[in-house]
Order: sequence, then structure tokens, then C-alpha cells
Amino acid sequence: MSNSKYDRSVALMCPTCGNRELPVDNEEKIVCGGCNREFTKDELIHENSELIEAEIENIKEEILGDFSKKFKTLFKN
Repeated sequence: MSNSKYDRSVALMCPTCGNRELPVDNEEKIVCGGCNREFTKDELIHENSELIEAEIENIKEEILGDFSKKFKTLFKN
């Protein structure tokens, strides 16, 4: 089972205007192009924690489903 199958990237969004096209660079501050709100990377991650957690749950379900299928085929014979 390849771990790369479970790689994901989550598009973070501005909690003020919903803009998903935020600049990704190594700057200390991230400025939303839609509303000019400024964030640190940590603030943006915190503001998007529900979105991130939902994606983690989706990945967990996918991994458990794949594991269950694999487990059943191992003990089928």
C-alpha cells in the first residue's frame, strides 16, 4: 500500500471573505488579496482548523477502508 495515495493538500481560506487564493511564500505575514486581512501562517492554520480536521477525518476513513479490504483478502483463503 503506497502512502502517497493518502497525500493531500488543503486549500486554506480567508475566514473574513472566503478567498482561497492566498499567497504561499516564506513571508511572516500573509495578506489576503480579497479583503487585505493580514495573518501569520499559524493564525491562518488556526482559523482553518475545522477544514483541516475534516480532511484528516476523510483520510482516516479512506485508510481504514483500504486496510479492511486488504485484511479481508489476506485471510480469505
